[in-house]
Amino acid sequence: MSFALDLSSAVLRARADGKFCDVNIVVKGQDHRCHRLVLCSASSFFKTALGDTENSTGKMMIRGIDLNIFTILLDYIYGEDIVLTRDNAADILFASLKLGMERLQRECERYLGDHMTSDTSIEVWRTARMKQLTDLQTIAFEWIVAHFDNVVCTESFTALKADELSVVLREDKLKVPSEEFVFEAVMKWMRHHPSSRKSNLSTVLASVRLPFINPHYLLHYFTSNDVLIRNKSCHQLVENAKAYQLLPGRRAEFSSSRTVPRTSAGVEDIIIVIGGYIEQQRQHDGSSATSATVSSVTTSQTPVTQHRRVQHQGNIQTTPKHTREFIRANVVLHQSYTTSRTVHGYSFLSNHWYKLASLPQDPGFDFATSAHGSSIFVSGGTLTSKRLQRFDKNRWISENSLPEQRCSHSSVVVGDHLYLVGGLWFDGRGVFGGMVSSISKFSVSSDAWESCSGTLQVPVQKPAVAVIHDKIYLFGGVDQYGNYVKTTQYYDTSKDGSCVLHSIPSPATEIRALAVDDVVYLVSRYGLQQFTEDKLICKASLSELDGCVDFEVCQHRGQVYVMGGFHESTLRGSRVIISKNFDVKTQAHFLGFHRAGFGCVKVTLGKKYLKGHRQ
Repeated sequence: MSFALDLSSAVLRARADGKFCDVNIVVKGQDHRCHRLVLCSASSFFKTALGDTENSTGKMMIRGIDLNIFTILLDYIYGEDIVLTRDNAADILFASLKLGMERLQRECERYLGDHMTSDTSIEVWRTARMKQLTDLQTIAFEWIVAHFDNVVCTESFTALKADELSVVLREDKLKVPSEEFVFEAVMKWMRHHPSSRKSNLSTVLASVRLPFINPHYLLHYFTSNDVLIRNKSCHQLVENAKAYQLLPGRRAEFSSSRTVPRTSAGVEDIIIVIGGYIEQQRQHDGSSATSATVSSVTTSQTPVTQHRRVQHQGNIQTTPKHTREFIRANVVLHQSYTTSRTVHGYSFLSNHWYKLASLPQDPGFDFATSAHGSSIFVSGGTLTSKRLQRFDKNRWISENSLPEQRCSHSSVVVGDHLYLVGGLWFDGRGVFGGMVSSISKFSVSSDAWESCSGTLQVPVQKPAVAVIHDKIYLFGGVDQYGNYVKTTQYYDTSKDGSCVLHSIPSPATEIRALAVDDVVYLVSRYGLQQFTEDKLICKASLSELDGCVDFEVCQHRGQVYVMGGFHESTLRGSRVIISKNFDVKTQAHFLGFHRAGFGCVKVTLGKKYLKGHRQ
């Protein structure tokens, strides 16, 4: 038997009779005779304000709380049940926060989370954000994101501040029928208070993924809206969107979140891994039966490999120590591993790998890969030295013959054209024929090769390449004698001419070039280096690449990924991640398989092509 029930009943009678009351709480001009001990036991606010009996006057005014709500809270403090409804839950929460009634606060949070609506979600989120109620803030924000099409129709939406609206629109998971819908929501918000909000329009518009808006729609709206026309920052956002839309071959270089599809879109960014060396015991559907090992094949692959070994060995005593290590690694790699025609795609959304349509023909090794929009081109290689294979919508749709044989070359896309630069060729008997100095030009739209008279000043194989405006820059590479060179040169696609610029500080072995928002980085054993007009600036050291060959690189949201490769007689499946701040970390088992010498591109692919293909 407990005395607590009797005590509770006695307190309620004392309040009703007005007995033993020692404090008077005034709300909206109305007095409430209460008991100090009872109030202090239920509220940290009252405990602080009334706990010191010596300083207390016995009378206290409270502002900022509705009279009816305070009455409900006072009844709750004295033991009566409280009935939460959609009409009063938010007000009771705010009052309980003010009075420090934690238990009631938690009950209100739970109720609001369970009874969230489009009409209440924004106000609940704003308050939870301001009061740092993490759980409720998350629940309300997730509701807004999941029901954004309905939230836009509420009065609370037009009352959002610019920074609050930007936070919502930046969310990847924002569920919308189209990006045009998001843009129109912003314009609705702006029209609600045009005079005060037009100065913040560019800030909010920066959270809209303009590159995914229909270009005709975008052009029409911006040329017919005076506020947008006069805003230079908005103009720049549109120009950036136009660049993304007009340069399909450069889309993998954009790092802004505006160029990443939302999760509600029908497409997503995918890293595509094509072919490459695999371990013989891991052969499965898609590996090449005709390329079991380099030492055993009888196709044109053998003379090329022998050529490279002879040249490398002929110079091995006169080259630097680290260069000799790379030469030996390449020889072991070519001798010990088979090549594959499998294609895998990595989803940033699901964090899973998917198996895609395999190449029609195994290109062997030393082929080149590049992308134009969602189309991927695989050119040359030791087994398909005169073949261009094209991938689109998870199928290989066409094959074209190259103007000349190529392997150990590089490829890039400039505008509507695919360019093949560098490399070597061999005759029909598989005998080495020499370096390829000519440049091949392929029109993506017409699916045909076009004439190109440009040539390289310094013929090289395996150069690192990057595009800056209309120029294709080539960094380093291997000369006809098997030596790594220090030359930096470019080919100007607009003038059909080439030029040698200068030398990089040292002959970089296994160098890769990567453009991120018009900034070119070189990735090698020397680290991540930023390329300027006349020098390389080291941004991050990469000890993981010392002695590693045939790795690949790409970027996503400004982070650089260095994947796979061959190191110390072992194929790697790891990923080195270099953040925007140039911090480096390694993920040991990223690929899910061990691979080197593969093609690697990042494209935007329809989600429907990934269904049922998860590895």
